[in-house]
Amino acid sequence: MTFPSLRFRAVLLLPVLLACRSTEPTPPPIPGEPFVRVDNVRRGLTDASLLAAFTDQSGITWVGGNVAAVFHRQGSGAWQAEPVPVSGFVTGIWQDGDGHLLLAAGEELLQRSLTAPSWSPVPLDNAAILLELWGLDAEQLFLGGTGGTILRRVGGNWLRAETPVGTEIWGFGGTGPDDLVAVGQSGTILESHDGGATWQAAPSPTTATLFDVVADGAGRM
Repeated sequence: MTFPSLRFRAVLLLPVLLACRSTEPTPPPIPGEPFVRVDNVRRGLTDASLLAAFTDQSGITWVGGNVAAVFHRQGSGAWQAEPVPVSGFVTGIWQDGDGHLLLAAGEELLQRSLTAPSWSPVPLDNAAILLELWGLDAEQLFLGGTGGTILRRVGGNWLRAETPVGTEIWGFGGTGPDDLVAVGQSGTILESHDGGATWQAAPSPTTATLFDVVADGAGRM
């Protein structure tokens, strides 16, 4: 009987040892049904990378991406291009309680009504590149951007929130005004318990850039 050499056994054990040294946490099992592959519903719509999607109150779905690409469709109808007066990346789309559609692109926030197809700039005290537009609902809205920028809408005005970081803010989530989370570059995780007026850094298990956050309905973010 022959036995593997020490070198051969070391080669076999090396991947196991490296896996054990990983500093990334093991994600918890996801409740419910397993994921299944969903094929693209449409190919070749545009060469742009689509970065944002939103369905408004009337059932129109909007998507936006780089080179100021914006498209919309009603139900399962054909996609139509929407001209917008910006040249930056469209990174967020939302609708407020007044029915205005909002669109974040570059350093600008634009709005339009569903009945008037013209976009107008929303006044902002902002010099950051906007990376996300998200709402807890139709009234409590937030913008995230470069340099640790978080803007929140209060009474129709956009106010700068206090943040302890200078990293990019890429995503928001939460279950209520006293339970908000923002995530971003280099593993940034921020929490707010006062409606987004101030944010505190939370311990992060990673240095990878985080792009989104969602509550799963079981008390987990």
